[in-house]
Amino acid sequence: MEGIIAIAVIVVGVVAALVLTLAAFSSSVESEDQVKAVNFAREGLEVVRNIRDTNWLAQEEFDYNLKNPSSGLLYNNLIVNFDDTYQWTVEGVDTGGYADPYNCAGATHSCQLFSSANGYYSHSALGEPTKFYRVLQQNYICRNQFNGLDLYVEPNGEECASGASYRVGIEVLSKVVWKEAGQGREIVLEDHLFDWR
Repeated sequence: MEGIIAIAVIVVGVVAALVLTLAAFSSSVESEDQVKAVNFAREGLEVVRNIRDTNWLAQEEFDYNLKNPSSGLLYNNLIVNFDDTYQWTVEGVDTGGYADPYNCAGATHSCQLFSSANGYYSHSALGEPTKFYRVLQQNYICRNQFNGLDLYVEPNGEECASGASYRVGIEVLSKVVWKEAGQGREIVLEDHLFDWR
């Protein structure tokens, strides 16, 4: 009887140790994925900030290169891509109005990120596919000209209400999604980039 109790205690201890080890490993993998996702989201925001800053140095409008050349309207949803020439490019994507990284219709590139042999990530399907998808959403920040203190965000990439408001900046939301153990995960970072002029 004592031998059976001793074996039961040892089995419970071993099973508990295995469960704790598996939980720690799973948490470690999930933490690593969260760090990657935050970095991908931050990278998207920094690219748009860099474009705004470059526009200022070139004495262009602050939203130049962030608009659709054919319509002149701000890209509501876009991807930023690091291409084979080591340059950042911006491409508008149709995600059905809402920034849905799994649905990038009409884009030359996918919203999915790929890992290249050179160690960088891009939306070009030239490397190994990752589990991460990224899309940025941008909207104008407007100021009411009759009450200079009232700032508001115009949704869906629309222009500020004509006559009553003018553009003072862009709200940028960088969204990264992925699946971990069958569960959907999402990181969204937000930044407000203002016109310096």
